[in-house]
Amino acid sequence: MTASERTKQSSHPYAIQAGGIGNIPISHVPAACTADGDEACALFGRLYGDAARLEPPRFPFTWQARRVEFGGISLTMGQVSTAHDYAIGGSLQHFTLNVPLAGRLLVRHLGHEFVTEGRSGMLISAGRNFSGEMTGPTQQFTLTIDPTILVGALESLTGRQVREPIQFEPCLDFALPGIAGVWHLAQALGNELCRPDGSRLMRAMLRDTFIVNLLMCVRHNYSDAVHAPKKSIAPGYVREAEEYIAAHLDEPITLSTIVKEVGISGRSLQTAFRAHRGCSPMQFLKERRLELARQRLSRAEPGATVTGIATTVGMDHLGRFSVEYKKRFGENPTETMQRRRRR
Repeated sequence: MTASERTKQSSHPYAIQAGGIGNIPISHVPAACTADGDEACALFGRLYGDAARLEPPRFPFTWQARRVEFGGISLTMGQVSTAHDYAIGGSLQHFTLNVPLAGRLLVRHLGHEFVTEGRSGMLISAGRNFSGEMTGPTQQFTLTIDPTILVGALESLTGRQVREPIQFEPCLDFALPGIAGVWHLAQALGNELCRPDGSRLMRAMLRDTFIVNLLMCVRHNYSDAVHAPKKSIAPGYVREAEEYIAAHLDEPITLSTIVKEVGISGRSLQTAFRAHRGCSPMQFLKERRLELARQRLSRAEPGATVTGIATTVGMDHLGRFSVEYKKRFGENPTETMQRRRRR
């Protein structure tokens, strides 16, 4: 049998069951299976991004993975059958919560080195390097979260613009009450994602609740802002300016245009935005345009170009756009578009 023949859609029963997680109903989801090292590496890259790498053992092994996706979040349930260690590493395009349900994982990430097994897990921050060694055989529960969803939730919690990438403390100890709650919500979300008759409304509610609890309970570089006393509600003209910007992202907009629309002085608008949004109106405009560009790049049709998409969101200077985009999302615009075309 050839390697390509070994990588197929498996239909045999598969349900992870381990301490405290119960039985996630995922057997109906097609599984990608392989016993070939090169194919395992390629599959790992497709699941977690080109910058992620798997170094499978040179001894006999099999890897099986099943994935379900919903609204910017996905659950991957995987298992590797081998008596030998294997390595993972690189950087991931999404924030990734990983819990070994069986086996042991040694992780190095953001200056931390720790072991996850039993009642612990890891949270890998998007775009930051990590490495790890797995002691097999292993079973893995992995939730991945699109960075734009986390950024949006964080900005809603803080009322401030997120300028720097979010970085979580990577080691999760489920014996701690707050972290235990995050894990319970992750399991509930996983169960709902995998149900064949799952409710989209319930999935969305569990996803949003999980993300808010993740930001509230796991320490990260914006935790102080999340737990700081909330400022007063922004004046109505700030919200009017935001609505105008959102409706005209693909048009030429200047500060004078916004000021004329909302009927307030430029100085007052600048002051209010900095007080309630942590940035100027034009910085707010730039961030919204970058987010719209990412949405369009990730859904680009054949024939679309980065230059064309940048122009449609009002970003006329391609070089500056590429620099700002990478600073915001941790990858070049072309990488976002190429990932879409490989799907």
